Amino acid sequence: MKRAPFLCLIAAALVMALAGPAAAQMAAADLEKIPAWLAESETYGFGVGLEALSGTAWKFITHVPDTAEFLGEARRRGVRTFPYMTFYQAYLAMTYQDFRLSDHPDWILVNTNGRWAPTGFWESEDAKNMYCTCPNVAGYADAVLAYLEKVMKRGASGIFLDNVHPNRECYGENFGKHKHMFPTQVEAFADLMRRARELIKKYDPDGALLINSADPASLPAEFWPSTDAEMSESYICTWVATDRWGDWHKNWNGLDKKVPAGKQVCCLSYLGHDTKHSFKDDAYFCYASARMMNFIWGAGYDKAKVGDDSAMRTLYSLTVGQPTAPETVVDDVHYRLFKNGLVTVNPTDAEKTLKLPAGLPTPLLWDVYEEKEVGGQGGPITLTLPPQSGRVYLFKPSSARDREHNQHQLIVRTQPSLGKTRFELDGQPMMTYGGRWTTEYIKGPNYGDFIAGFDAPGWHTITLVDEVRKEMLVANSYEDAYALNETKMPGATAGAARAPDRLGKYMDPSEPGKVFEGKPFRFAGWAGPVKGKKKTIRVYVEGKTEVTAKFERE
Repeated sequence: MKRAPFLCLIAAALVMALAGPAAAQMAAADLEKIPAWLAESETYGFGVGLEALSGTAWKFITHVPDTAEFLGEARRRGVRTFPYMTFYQAYLAMTYQDFRLSDHPDWILVNTNGRWAPTGFWESEDAKNMYCTCPNVAGYADAVLAYLEKVMKRGASGIFLDNVHPNRECYGENFGKHKHMFPTQVEAFADLMRRARELIKKYDPDGALLINSADPASLPAEFWPSTDAEMSESYICTWVATDRWGDWHKNWNGLDKKVPAGKQVCCLSYLGHDTKHSFKDDAYFCYASARMMNFIWGAGYDKAKVGDDSAMRTLYSLTVGQPTAPETVVDDVHYRLFKNGLVTVNPTDAEKTLKLPAGLPTPLLWDVYEEKEVGGQGGPITLTLPPQSGRVYLFKPSSARDREHNQHQLIVRTQPSLGKTRFELDGQPMMTYGGRWTTEYIKGPNYGDFIAGFDAPGWHTITLVDEVRKEMLVANSYEDAYALNETKMPGATAGAARAPDRLGKYMDPSEPGKVFEGKPFRFAGWAGPVKGKKKTIRVYVEGKTEVTAKFERE
């Protein structure tokens, strides 16, 4: 059940009074080790069907049906499932978790006046006729564990245990309603969690107990040993506010330092309710903030309300890997390097620039938000980050081919651009690009040019062969272009007969979409580093060198 922020704060205050900062100080050696798949998870699915798995990097999903069919099919597909359970409350007049509370009124938590204690969500979420249950009663503890065992036998990987916070004191013994097993409710709940995790491990040694107190920083120390992952619910974005709530520095960032080492946290952001920021901006801000701490992130939202949720599909597909460096702060901008990329958060109200350190694995980054390359200019990469923004960048190898070769490039152009014009380069034949076919003829960006590459700088000889440039034969189709080259066209039309004299048309070499009208082009001279009207020139090529053969129409 979702929890309103003010209820979370009340629970946190109660916990701090009972347990103090012990949870944050507990040594990792005192804790149960969590499964590797959970430690390495980055995002997860919340309340979704198996059809939502496609294209995601999820290792697990929560709030799923507890049927054998669903749990078995999910396991077959390699995803772990965590049905919802609570040890906090139950319906009075409905069977829930395999028992009907009206048949067991002695399991209900009793308040100071001897009456049944209604759920804390009685008013805030209109949860009428739900009552708090007492984990200190043996019959109740055995009943919920029996239901858990049934779920595990069906194929679950564990459970998502909601409402994990110290219950109000129970006065059931005082009023003769029931007997308690432990002196305090915290001890009783901790023991029930211990037994639950042991039962999970019995059926799935790599299973886990995921819990939700909504505030990991104030979880009682007694609860951590049996916890594999806690939840930070309403993380930054909540369903009961129209803006991001809480203070980013005080409430969200640095939460990893308040959680025992070796434990994990699932952050759950409710998107689509914020009217101050776009859905996409909220998604990236929450994602980057959670991954900054190497926490797992997921979101709840109404697809019908938000419409385009492509930002979520993109974020859910990412695998930035595990951190390779601690969180770093530069001019109020936070960033962290991971195996496959980095995340940044600018929590300020001003645009910021961030100069990244040298030595990144690749010379380029892929800006996931903007869907474009960043860097590649040589030297450290500088990022521009909008105010109140989260971003994720992936390391991107350069797509440039043969970087150790062809670093010195000669580009010979014609002016106007004339396709299929013949030259010689150092005595070898060369020809300018003359367009290509798909379903239509395309000139292409290099029409009228030829390009050569060299590994070292040096002198080269260029000779113009076509001093007079007349008509240019342009094929009628892709298939005809193959035939013009006296090459068989592969594929479905390979055997089709074609008359050689009907394969193309004679077109103007400067405008291949127009029929040639009989007025040729004549060479008029060279432009660039070498000038003159001789058809043969010598040019020194170093780096990128361009020369142009100029023509005039007769």
